[in-house]
Amino acid sequence: MKKIFYIFLLFTVAAHAEDKLSNLYFSEIEKWQQNGQKYADFGNLLIFVSFSMPQESLHQLLIEAHKMGGNLILRGLVNNSFKDTVQAVYHLVQNDNQGGMGIDPTLFKKFNITQVPAFVMVDHNDLSQPLCTKYDVVYGNVTLEYALRKIAKGGMEHELAQQMLQANS
Repeated sequence: MKKIFYIFLLFTVAAHAEDKLSNLYFSEIEKWQQNGQKYADFGNLLIFVSFSMPQESLHQLLIEAHKMGGNLILRGLVNNSFKDTVQAVYHLVQNDNQGGMGIDPTLFKKFNITQVPAFVMVDHNDLSQPLCTKYDVVYGNVTLEYALRKIAKGGMEHELAQQMLQANS
């Protein structure tokens, strides 16, 4: 049975061939950029991760992000290969068949993310701006709820964090 999951900037793919996936990935990016929607689907909560993190931590973050409406973001490909990356993500989602990961190195630069995991709360409307000045970052191997509570206590985007916590309580 094929498992379907989303990967690479939040569109759904069935992963079988690296060439097909590459073409799909770049054609979707091009469409979104032409329509001015590069970041529109990422929402307010970005969770920056890496496959260097423990698998258990990644799996838990996938589940929490799926529940709370956050999105996991990778800097790049596993072994510089779409196929290896798809296989790694598939391995994480195969039991639950929920969640996925986006790949966008520009977001790592935009928010100056130098370590993972990093939880960023930002108004999604600001993502399309060249420079985001109003956002919060929480670093560390913590739960998503902990990161949101920390932001809700006094971050610049505390209202967004409070709304997300209330919606998922």
